[in-house]
Amino acid sequence: MADRTDTGIKFTRSIGFKMAAALSIGLFAVISVFSHMEVKMTEKRLMKMALTEATKASGSIKSSLEHAMLAANMDTIQAVVSAVGQETMVEDIKIMDINGRVKWARNRLEIGSTLDRTRIKSCSVCHKVSVPARGSLSIVFEKDDGTRILRNVTPIDNKKECWSCHSAERKVIGKLLVDFTIKDTDAMVSESRKMLIFSAAATILSAVLIGMIVFSRLVGNPLGRLFSKVQEVANGNLDAVVEVKGRDEIALLGSFFNDMVHGIKTYIDIMEKEHVNERMTIFNVCEILKRTDSVNEAVNLILNALNIGLNIEECTVLILKDNGKVELNGFIGLPEDKAHFIKDYMETVFEVASMQVSHEYEDVTCMKDERDKFMKDEVFVAPGDGTELNDFIIAPLKAGNRILGAITVHRIKDKDLHAGDIKSLLSIVATAIAPYFHIGLCLDERKTMKVSPFRAFMGLIGEHINRVEEYQGTLSLAVLQVENYSELSGKIGVEGASEKVQDAGVSLSSAIGKVHDITRISEDSIAIILPMIDKTEASEIIDRAAAEIGGDLVPAYKIASYPEDGETPERLMHAVTGKS
Repeated sequence: MADRTDTGIKFTRSIGFKMAAALSIGLFAVISVFSHMEVKMTEKRLMKMALTEATKASGSIKSSLEHAMLAANMDTIQAVVSAVGQETMVEDIKIMDINGRVKWARNRLEIGSTLDRTRIKSCSVCHKVSVPARGSLSIVFEKDDGTRILRNVTPIDNKKECWSCHSAERKVIGKLLVDFTIKDTDAMVSESRKMLIFSAAATILSAVLIGMIVFSRLVGNPLGRLFSKVQEVANGNLDAVVEVKGRDEIALLGSFFNDMVHGIKTYIDIMEKEHVNERMTIFNVCEILKRTDSVNEAVNLILNALNIGLNIEECTVLILKDNGKVELNGFIGLPEDKAHFIKDYMETVFEVASMQVSHEYEDVTCMKDERDKFMKDEVFVAPGDGTELNDFIIAPLKAGNRILGAITVHRIKDKDLHAGDIKSLLSIVATAIAPYFHIGLCLDERKTMKVSPFRAFMGLIGEHINRVEEYQGTLSLAVLQVENYSELSGKIGVEGASEKVQDAGVSLSSAIGKVHDITRISEDSIAIILPMIDKTEASEIIDRAAAEIGGDLVPAYKIASYPEDGETPERLMHAVTGKS
């Protein structure tokens, strides 16, 4: 059992941490998306405003230059250009003719130079087409130093007033180029981005903190109290009770816990009463045997003790005589005719169990595997004949390596005949009674009895069940029977038929190709344990493996799985053979 002395859970494994992590990731994703969209929309609105203002500013500069241009006052034009170029928002200003030759500029050194509009990156955007648009154009570009510039180019139209100097055929005689710096706009966007990041971080931290506080108050603390009560129960205190507050899931869990503990206490009380009755029954049987010279005289007293203490409602005690006949020594709860039917039925069982076996007994109870149980003093549930007799428990009376008789149990009040505890108790009773039928039973002789192969195989199934249960897995048990074993024995002899079955087991084991245990459990039957394999996969495995046997053998198999068909070796074996 795991050490539960420390019921604390690592913070990183707690539900609160997992919720906080999930909440943080979720909020981060959502807030990041919306913050990014907000920044982009803000940047777009600011740029739209900047473009509008740049167009208006260029229009105003153009209007202020119009009178000086018509008057051909070059000094005034340069003065206006120089004055505008000194504004903090203006990065550069130029006036060019239609061919791109600079006529006036903020930087007088540029006057007279011609711009290569196809190579300059900021110009090529608009001049990549043969004829750029006639209206005012704006573009944002980045200089080599990383500074972003908004450039507005406004055409200077060839009006009638200009025809005295310019040909009337031209519609545009030049362009006004103004570069505006957008440092302030970028700074506003950057500040907005920083504020959104800060608010997102604050939102996430606040949400996580609030979530953890709420979780701690509503879930963590109640669960902690429940854990402490569970620990108390684990330590043996069945009086632990959880105080139920509210009507939420935690309160419901506490209520279920209280109901569970109450159920456990009730079950333990019932079991203690049953155990007291069982112990008293065994004590009474022993006292009856001590006070009588002949067990035959005390059989009815023993039967009444079993009826009162173990709630056995239908039971017989049968004695096997030296001539092979069975004597009905006593019975309770059965009509006399049925009791005698059981006696006659058991004569055949005793004959088979005494190894007086021929092939005419293929369908007789206690054949094959059950015979080993009977010979080794093992209590088991035997199948009835399906008509007059249902499944019943046989507790052999065996002493001095000889079968003396049996106790048969056919009905127990409120209990399944397959329950392991009743079989254990009957085994104790049978062991106590048997020496009185056969004086001189040597305890040392009983200690040296060998375990039958079948019993050892049942133990092996139990070991596998314990392993797969630890990993919450499954297990399949297959029993493959050679249906024509009797015919083979008639043709090639019992020894030859036995060798063929043995060889078939070797072939099966080689063909399975999975982790397994395989044992021959009778003259014509082979059992295979397939751990961590469910019934469907086991059927496919056995089908393929059985196909490898070939020869004169006619195999048939049945599969049971744990825990679907049974949770004990006996129940699994009963599921595949009809016997346990």
